[in-house]
Amino acid sequence: MVLKLGGVLGGPSQCRPMLSWLSENIAECHRAADRCAQEASKEHDPGLRRDFLDMERRWLALARSYELTEQLERFMRRPKR
Repeated sequence: MVLKLGGVLGGPSQCRPMLSWLSENIAECHRAADRCAQEASKEHDPGLRRDFLDMERRWLALARSYELTEQLERFMRRPKR
């Protein structure tokens, strides 16, 4: 899993608009949260189950943070009246 932490990065394969990498990171956060939820549902140890659910919550919080950043980016790119 690779989360990109900048708008436009060094190499030609990494030159993407900010919204593109944000959307990719949001999707990856949701996939990671889903994996944590699946692991939690299979876990018999209450402590480990709690850890997986905590990780799921943290991944979802990170996704919400990226979503807010994406919304702000769209707002800032709107034409001024």
